[in-house]
Amino acid sequence: MVDVIIIFASTGGNTELVCATVAEILEGRGISTIVQRVERSQVDDVDKGKIILLAAPTYEHGVIEYNFQPFLKELAKKDLKGKPFAAIGLGDTKYDDHYHIESANVLTQALKKAKGSTLVHALRINKSPLPQLETVVREWTLHLAKKITESI
Repeated sequence: MVDVIIIFASTGGNTELVCATVAEILEGRGISTIVQRVERSQVDDVDKGKIILLAAPTYEHGVIEYNFQPFLKELAKKDLKGKPFAAIGLGDTKYDDHYHIESANVLTQALKKAKGSTLVHALRINKSPLPQLETVVREWTLHLAKKITESI
């Protein structure tokens, strides 16, 4: 079993880039990871990791990326029994001022509904992640790595 299973949806590539960066930082800290697209995932894949990390962009008015929707329906039937998790949501205020990073909330609530346990607050990325990879994403991931090290 790996330390972290990262399951993501990405249409334009931004979420995939953030997940690859998170995985690289975690691996650099000795934390093993698997990164896979939600389209190629089954809900039982969350059992591959000691910790679950789900990531998705937000579209329209707070709608999670469409490839994640069937996965979340299946996740609602699963009992995670307090398994630690984190979520990453991306969005852009140019599309919606109020629900631009709603995917972070949708993923967090789905994992809580399945009885998972929040390890760290969700990472929320507004606009392009490129200028935030070495700052916001790195700082969040280092905090995540510390919590993972404490929990495993």
